[in-house]
Amino acid sequence: MNGLISKIKELLQSAKKLILRGKDRVLENKKLVAIFVIAVVVVIAVAVIGLRGFHKDTETSEIATGTVSDSEVAEEPLEENAYPEVNELVNKYYKALADGDMDTVVACRNYTEDTEKIRLQKKSEYIDQYENLICYTKKGLLENTYLAYVYYEVKFKDIDTLAPALNTLYICPNENGDLYIYDSEIDDNVSEYLKALSTQDDVLDLFNRVQVSYNEAIGKDEQLNAFLAELPTKIKTEVGEALAILEAEDEQPETETASADNTEENSTEEANAEQAQEPAQPVTEKVEATDTINVRSSDSETADKIGKAAAGDQFTRLETKENGWSKIQFEDKEAYVKSEYLKVVDSTEDTANETTDTTETTDTTETVTTQGKITVKETVNIRKSANESSDKLGVAYMGDKFDLIMKQADGWSKIDYKGQTGFVKSEFVE
Repeated sequence: MNGLISKIKELLQSAKKLILRGKDRVLENKKLVAIFVIAVVVVIAVAVIGLRGFHKDTETSEIATGTVSDSEVAEEPLEENAYPEVNELVNKYYKALADGDMDTVVACRNYTEDTEKIRLQKKSEYIDQYENLICYTKKGLLENTYLAYVYYEVKFKDIDTLAPALNTLYICPNENGDLYIYDSEIDDNVSEYLKALSTQDDVLDLFNRVQVSYNEAIGKDEQLNAFLAELPTKIKTEVGEALAILEAEDEQPETETASADNTEENSTEEANAEQAQEPAQPVTEKVEATDTINVRSSDSETADKIGKAAAGDQFTRLETKENGWSKIQFEDKEAYVKSEYLKVVDSTEDTANETTDTTETTDTTETVTTQGKITVKETVNIRKSANESSDKLGVAYMGDKFDLIMKQADGWSKIDYKGQTGFVKSEFVE
């Protein structure tokens, strides 16, 4: 009997691998709906590591402890608008997204970061409404949980053609039995179950149908096509500007104090310079850009852009500021770039000890450090380089986790993928 059970489990695992390979071909040949969802969809995905402790009651806390190995993933068909309480939550949520009503949006979810609130608020400014919502659902591993595939058509302002889209929401009950959108970390077993549901034939067919509808929409309306191509960049820029303003407001008292301190220091330096044979030189060092970055006139993302530096370009760094910016010598003038995209090549203070410098530089170059873990929010391709035309190393599915090497300024994240360096679009990870 045990041998028969083991054989059945082996067959189920083989079937699952075939499904995943089939999904991989859909991703490569059809670009999948996840690629265009970033242009038109607020992506609400399920992060997968371990529950943050949001749930307090026994029933909902099992979201983090369900076991897929003991539960067969049933091939139940997608249900259309089958649960009024799910429809009510989804309609309320998307109306709030269109209206920019962040209080209601937050109330519909269990967790929303401040940056995400700003992004949703900025996106709502381009949207009139979400129309023709349809909830396709599969039952979750636990009672009263649902994996909802929400189809809708976006009416953007000043554009007549509606943009079809599909979004995935994990819906759970709270301690009072009220449904909400779960957007925190859950157990790997539950994630595996949800991924298995999303690889079933009827779900893949739904994704493909929406992809076809989307292609038809942008094919017949060049204005919509151009708008959607520019929208992610516009929103990213606006979010960056909003965050910069908030950061500046938070740092204003410190900036004023720093200015006063600098004035006093400058006066002291001038007095010392008159007495010294040679004036004291600021500490400088050679740095190299690790990615393509903008060069700005001051230490703010809203400052004028005066140029661009490519990966490998070297500069003299004049100052490292506490706000994450570096002052550099750029084309015979002072300019500013983000410090996180620079690495030290050589320090002018240590040029007398060239052997030591060479050793330190080599060690720094060869040592790969990570900045923590990232979790995939939506199915996405992993590339050899930060380019959509680059060779594909593999496919990452919702909930997969990787070591983050660096989040780049060009919208890509460098990760450790099976012992080698890979790249994924930053919009699809968190």
